Amino acid sequence: MTVKELIIKKVEHLPEKSLNEIADFIEFLNQKRKKNNSINISEQGMDEYLKNLETYENLLAKGKIKWN
Repeated sequence: MTVKELIIKKVEHLPEKSLNEIADFIEFLNQKRKKNNSINISEQGMDEYLKNLETYENLLAKGKIKWN
């Protein structure tokens, strides 16, 4: 039996009040996962930006491009 199947089996026997709490907790976990994903995406984007910035700095230092 998978963990998902075990959870479903246990949930089937809970009272409605407990189901509301579980639904809230599931929503919390989903929001937490989305937040963590968005942080990772923004960090990756920043990493690429910083690499490009370093490239531009090197080109400026070598006089290959000029600052306007």
